[in-house]
Amino acid sequence: MIESNAAVSDSPKKSEQTRQKIMDVFIDLMQGQDFLSIKVKTIVEKAQITRGTFYLYFSNTSDLITSIEEELLDDLPEILPYTTNAINPFDPPSYEVVHDDEWETAWFQYYMEHQKALNALIGPHGDHSFYIRICNYLKEAISCHMKRDSMPEDAYQGYFLNLLPDIFLMLSKEWTSDTNFQKIGLDSIVAIVSTIRIGSMYRRYLELQNGKKP
Repeated sequence: MIESNAAVSDSPKKSEQTRQKIMDVFIDLMQGQDFLSIKVKTIVEKAQITRGTFYLYFSNTSDLITSIEEELLDDLPEILPYTTNAINPFDPPSYEVVHDDEWETAWFQYYMEHQKALNALIGPHGDHSFYIRICNYLKEAISCHMKRDSMPEDAYQGYFLNLLPDIFLMLSKEWTSDTNFQKIGLDSIVAIVSTIRIGSMYRRYLELQNGKKP
């Protein structure tokens, strides 16, 4: 009876391991070929499973990549609210404001945890529609941060919002792929992107001090 119960309790775990193995093999294959060209036959051979086992979990490769992407999107860090933390642009940036990098820290931790899948999906063989969804998420998060910083909604902000998502993704990929980047540590990589935000905020403060209207 004890052995039977153990076997039953291990079944869901084994099932999840098999599902994850299929996803991992697909991500590995994406390193060298376009995701649209990957066949079920290749996946089952690499995963050392039968086609029937594959179809227990996914109806086709489109279903497989959709499942991978949705799990990654569900895991994205929460975008922090800004309504109660807005600052006066005529005041010099405070220590608390310039060190408000909780979301940036959560983003790089998230990327590190999912680095292999993310690097594959936003890479040359990945899904461009997923890249767009990640960029839109980053734009929303950065926009909230700019509002907390009281950065005016002008042409500068538009350029920043188009530029910064790619900077986040480039640094994230380099940091997780390059040993030298990983050596600088989480705090240092966060400081790099925070410096860009702080610089734009401080420039605005200096402009206002010199009589330039927001």
